[in-house]
Amino acid sequence: MALAAKDQFKELLRELFQLNHTDLDFGIYRILNLKAAEVTQFLDVELDAVVESVRNKIAGREATDATTTLNEAQQQLATQFGINFDLPDDLETKANQYGQLPIFQEPYQKFLQAKQQLANVQVSADTERDIYNRLYQFFERYYEEGDFITKPRAGRDSYLIPYNGEEVKLYWANYDQYYIKTGESFRNYVFTNTATDPAHQRTVEFRLRDAESSLNNNKEEKGRLFIPVGLPDADTWFTFSNNRLTIWFEYRLPTPEDIAAWEIKPAQRTADKGVVVKLLTLLPDRIGQTADVELITLFQTNRKRGKDSVSTFQYHLERFMAVNKFDYFIHKDLRGFLRRELDFFLKNEVLAVNFLDPRWTDADVQTSISLNVTLASTIRQLALTIIEFLGELEEFQKRLFEKRKFVVQADYCLTLDRIPDPVRDAVLSHVLTDPDQKQQADWQTLGFIDKDTVLNQDYLLANDKLVLDTAYLPDALKWKLLAALDNLDAQTNGLLLNSENWQALNFLKPKYRNQVKCIYIDPPYNTGENDFPYKDSFQHSSWLSMMHDRLVAARDSLTPDGVLFVSLNDKKEEFKESHRLYLLLDAVFGEKNYVEVIIWTKNTTHNDSKTYSRNHEYVFCYAKNRALVEQIPNMFRQQKPGFDEVVELINRLNSDYPSVETIRQELKNLYKTHVQELKDAAETAGIDWEDAKGEDDWKAIYNYKYAEYRLIDDEYVSEIEAESKKAVIRPFTSTDASWPNSSSLTADHRNPHSPEYRFYKPLHPKTNQPCACPQRGWLWRQNKIPGNDAQSFESMLDKHMILFGNDETTVPRIKKFLHKTETDVAKSVLPDNTDGAKQLADLFGERGLFANPKPTTLIRRFVEQTTFEGETVMDFFAGSGTTADAVLSLQHVDNKSRPYVLVEMGDYFDKTLIRRVKKVIYSDTWRNGKPIGVGSSHLFQYMRLEQYEDTLNNIEFSDAAVQEGSELSFLDKIRYSLDYGTRTSGSLLNPDKFMRPFSYTLRVVRQNEIRDDQPIDLITTFNYLLGLRVVRYHVAEHQSREYRVVVGQKGLQPYLIIWRDVIEGKPEEGATDFTAERDWVLSQPWYDTTALIYANADNGFGAQAIETEFVRLLWDSAV
Repeated sequence: MALAAKDQFKELLRELFQLNHTDLDFGIYRILNLKAAEVTQFLDVELDAVVESVRNKIAGREATDATTTLNEAQQQLATQFGINFDLPDDLETKANQYGQLPIFQEPYQKFLQAKQQLANVQVSADTERDIYNRLYQFFERYYEEGDFITKPRAGRDSYLIPYNGEEVKLYWANYDQYYIKTGESFRNYVFTNTATDPAHQRTVEFRLRDAESSLNNNKEEKGRLFIPVGLPDADTWFTFSNNRLTIWFEYRLPTPEDIAAWEIKPAQRTADKGVVVKLLTLLPDRIGQTADVELITLFQTNRKRGKDSVSTFQYHLERFMAVNKFDYFIHKDLRGFLRRELDFFLKNEVLAVNFLDPRWTDADVQTSISLNVTLASTIRQLALTIIEFLGELEEFQKRLFEKRKFVVQADYCLTLDRIPDPVRDAVLSHVLTDPDQKQQADWQTLGFIDKDTVLNQDYLLANDKLVLDTAYLPDALKWKLLAALDNLDAQTNGLLLNSENWQALNFLKPKYRNQVKCIYIDPPYNTGENDFPYKDSFQHSSWLSMMHDRLVAARDSLTPDGVLFVSLNDKKEEFKESHRLYLLLDAVFGEKNYVEVIIWTKNTTHNDSKTYSRNHEYVFCYAKNRALVEQIPNMFRQQKPGFDEVVELINRLNSDYPSVETIRQELKNLYKTHVQELKDAAETAGIDWEDAKGEDDWKAIYNYKYAEYRLIDDEYVSEIEAESKKAVIRPFTSTDASWPNSSSLTADHRNPHSPEYRFYKPLHPKTNQPCACPQRGWLWRQNKIPGNDAQSFESMLDKHMILFGNDETTVPRIKKFLHKTETDVAKSVLPDNTDGAKQLADLFGERGLFANPKPTTLIRRFVEQTTFEGETVMDFFAGSGTTADAVLSLQHVDNKSRPYVLVEMGDYFDKTLIRRVKKVIYSDTWRNGKPIGVGSSHLFQYMRLEQYEDTLNNIEFSDAAVQEGSELSFLDKIRYSLDYGTRTSGSLLNPDKFMRPFSYTLRVVRQNEIRDDQPIDLITTFNYLLGLRVVRYHVAEHQSREYRVVVGQKGLQPYLIIWRDVIEGKPEEGATDFTAERDWVLSQPWYDTTALIYANADNGFGAQAIETEFVRLLWDSAV
């Protein structure tokens, strides 16, 4: 039984230490495999030795107790009965003599029992089994499907969450863990046959290409599968060369041909099984043709999988498909969690005293307690060693996850009018003469030009809202263009990032902390329809972990008066998250910073609903500091719907100075046209007009049916004098001019002889008869009082602010001008029937590009209500790019520039988001994929970041570190290896590569394919790590080498950052001449003695080392 307990525990440890995956050759497994020998040594030798020492310790205690008893009995027999124990027969002689006396029997029997106990001292197997069982019991309760689930335990079947006296505590199963799986984690999967002889080593790799993944926004369609590239009888899906078998997959929806050819099962959960079975049938025959015995063995060798056994190939194929669909976590403090849980476990389950028998003597009790303390000490000693190992591995992964990531690509898109004169000809010439016609092909794809468009320099100059993408320029020309742009960051209107969103927010923190005024996000709703991947039984907790860390990072980016909007739809009762989101936002932002839950209503009906037809979604709004927000005028106010259209009409009419009657008729026609458009839209949607007209948001503006001419300072101008005085048209309506509350009327107000009398009857200007008086009296006294500036009916009349009716029977009213009341307080119930999918279809000329896109009109309202000129808008679940579209469309209306930052992980970044932003820049209106509007001058940057898995895949393990750490203990070897042994890895910043910074490369996965030598943009990475505002780039040449210089600003401090290749050695042999370089740098016009100066590698002009600061900023989360 002890052996079974030991084996059970060791098997669990092998799983915890990943020793069952030594044939895997990617990611964290590569590092674990290098340390497999030390871990195996610990399990097979050191662990047993510790347990054996405990057994000996307990045995020694039992022997000591028996010896004490023996000595006491021997002393009593010698003293009372004169027994000489040095004489061999004396005890037996005295026993025959005194054996019948009770006084003799007590010490005599004690002596015999103690002597026998001492002779037979041994530790029961129960002790060893108990150690292993307790250890297994402790670790097994937290480990589940490859992850530790940090649920604090009060016992085996009960839990105890940390609680500090809060009124309400929000806690979830994955609390204090990073959710790092925001979609399919596409990558290569490599395993070997573990042969030690290189001649017999074989490698199998599963590689993915052309996957249709939405990753971060996770709004992908259901039913996508891993499908081999091509049909079974083709050779497109596998290759075998250099002892390496590669099988190519796509991740997509299967076609009918796929389903038939690969025998795909119809059930979603077992759909992959058909592909697996088919491959297991096909490959042995294909491989048999190669006569490669080592590969064939992989299809025959049994590998344990749960209670079953499968071939090694099948085991890894199924694991490849599974690992790319599971979520997984990284613990923020696994070591601390397990230590706390261990102490609680030992105290409450190992050292518990409920096992004590009340019939035991004090000695028995003390013996049992002493034994339990020894057991607890042993369990703690072993458990802490294991916890330290697990903690080191988890801390290493956490460190890699939290590391700020490199910029893999940084480019700009700008309209042609933004290209500076010095480089315009060179850039346009390249666009026209590029043999690959990359830029022209992009414009044609976007619908800016067609195949018949004749492109020449005149055409480009005349169509200067065409969007140039610097990715299509040669690197040298791209840098010349960037160097020609002055105040680059100030000119940049937006930023798009292709990255997992937590990594993006972490990367942006130095530059965007306290900089974003408004954040809108539309995260996955967690409906159970593949919109959010999760581990079985942890759907809600995974979602909370994912949201929590991203909301915390987002909060830090908000300005003190910034606000956050979060869309959510509880469209399925069993998967609703709104109540959890409410508590989560309270926890992150504080209850006092709750603003509102906006109800977005849509005119839709679900007739198949068994209860209510849900026709609304929620938008949660929180402020970073509500008290500050409330002090800002016009926050949460919105322009009157229809205001822009009325202003556009008035501006068009004003230059002709038409009659007031003509203006009124034009206003009437505008309103009539809008109503007709609503009727047509309702009819198209099958909605009854009586229902639809109630949601007409122009209702409040229809009353502005009057107009007159006034000067800018609101002085009245007759229509005869309007043109000569350059007057402007002012639309207006009228409002009640009566006293607000009859109960507050005073005696003077009712006294006809008092100057404050409010029931006078002014004369009508046409009939000259007294007009009717308001029931509660007038708002003002009738006549002006000399020296008193208080308003009166007379003063309002002088300003032409009174609107009389056709005759005296109508109570006069006060004029209310549109330009003075252009905003309304935003309402918490928001009707908006705009079809976001149709908007996207008009842009691209096709439907189905993105599932359920939000309408721009919805997001535009939030942006308009909460931001002003120059304030930044962010969306880190960007999807199809609706938020950028909303910001740009608002700019077309109010002519206010608002910088935007959008983050998206999935393929939508290239397929939809960037294309959408380019399109709405080129034309503000599209129909069926054709531009019919006007463009705007614009410049935005887009970047792709290194991801966590890229970091893992670039970890290199130093052989020298292994040798240097060979004399260390087991745990110290692990620590040494993970720290010093990986420091030269490219993804952890290899200082040696800074000699040639423009050639720094990593192995990354991009567009679901592996690129072994992807250039890394160290310049842009460092700019963002510093939080630098780039003023200008300079490109120059010195000593036949290119210099790229960044002139920037952070706060009031100017920065100067110099990048160039550095060659060591003698200058006369081509190495860098630092003296000549110093003289050249000091003579440059961009050199600034007040600047903080950095340079890569060695230098002679007194600059600080970029490498040192780069490393610090890469890891310092406080920055």
